[in-house]
Amino acid sequence: MTEIDRILTSTEPSWLLRTAIERLVLERKLDRLRADLGFVAVLLDARMMKTVNGVFKEFATALQFPEYFGFNSAAFDECLTDLSWLNASGIYIGVVAAEELLRDESDEIGWLLQLLEGACKEWSEPIDEGGPWDRAAVPFHVVFHMANESSDSLPGQLAALPSLEQLPPSV
Repeated sequence: MTEIDRILTSTEPSWLLRTAIERLVLERKLDRLRADLGFVAVLLDARMMKTVNGVFKEFATALQFPEYFGFNSAAFDECLTDLSWLNASGIYIGVVAAEELLRDESDEIGWLLQLLEGACKEWSEPIDEGGPWDRAAVPFHVVFHMANESSDSLPGQLAALPSLEQLPPSV
């Protein structure tokens, strides 16, 4: 198992990362996570997520949100922290063309990152309350894919995320 694989299959932070690995390599990792580990692993295109409504649409489609999804922040948060219909051993969301994410509503990036990190954190903790909703801790990571290694073209809050390739190895 490579260090990147270890990170993506861990329930430990950092849950939100950026990367410039080749897209083909990224797609192969997604295929392996799906086939070998039972992950839900999806690629979203940030060129379709230049607005908050675009974010809602892309996530709802890729993660098969229920029909009652209300296309608002509270409903988005609720769906991301449930996802029980996916029956996944792990969740990986890759966002390609990250430079385009919320380009038309850039003041919303902080909100999105905070919400995604909260969902990842919630999934990283087991639920053991004696109910049908009990589950083990589930790895959940969101990786923002850049066209090149320079983070100059990324919005500030995305550029500040740890780089998947530069995380220190596990001890």
